[in-house]
Amino acid sequence: MKYTCCFLILVTLISCLESEDNASITIIDHTIFTENFNNQIHIDEFWEDTSQNESPMNYAINNGNFKITTRANEVDRVKIKTKKEDFGLGRYTWRIYTSERTIGDRNSIGAFLYSDDDHELDFEIGSGKTEVRNTLNAEEDDLVVYCTSQNFPFISTPFLIKHNQWHTFSIELLQEETDSNYTVKWYVDGALLQTQVLDYSTETVFSVYCSLENLNFIGDQLPSQEYSVLFDSFKLEE
Repeated sequence: MKYTCCFLILVTLISCLESEDNASITIIDHTIFTENFNNQIHIDEFWEDTSQNESPMNYAINNGNFKITTRANEVDRVKIKTKKEDFGLGRYTWRIYTSERTIGDRNSIGAFLYSDDDHELDFEIGSGKTEVRNTLNAEEDDLVVYCTSQNFPFISTPFLIKHNQWHTFSIELLQEETDSNYTVKWYVDGALLQTQVLDYSTETVFSVYCSLENLNFIGDQLPSQEYSVLFDSFKLEE
């Protein structure tokens, strides 16, 4: 009996240590929010529709990804947002499959943070207008990705990425000095594309968006075909 009790105590101690180790791993990870887009119950609990222009809620889980679709010859603006609206400092990362677009078609993949129309930080990915593609010396398998702050200050810079590939898009919000305004950094596949000190403080908070929209600025003509995008995951880390 004595040895049995000692064995039980030892097992209990090992279990506690393993539990503490697992807890410490969670703390070290510093992940605040993760979405793998493979569980409808989780999506329904944490996300909501925010589509515009009377667009249909044309999205669903598709083979473990979240697929959003827009219609041909329509000004569709299909998007979802987090129900949580008080995100702040941290690194926001989307993994997205950037499928091919007909050159000049107005169809934009969006991954962005939104507080209001003046406080919005974006990735917008699409064909780009012909004049922009020419300026960037874009090849046929290139898409244009805009890194944008909608205001305070306004900045919107185009870069090139390859289509028909998975890419990671990250927006990092930092406070580089105590009581300073946000500094925002845009990354694609871990490479820093743009840095901007914003004219507003960390009191401004955001919702997270995933979208597909037939927007004028991203191309020369209304798309004559249906387009889709796949979101594989989203996560926010401290």
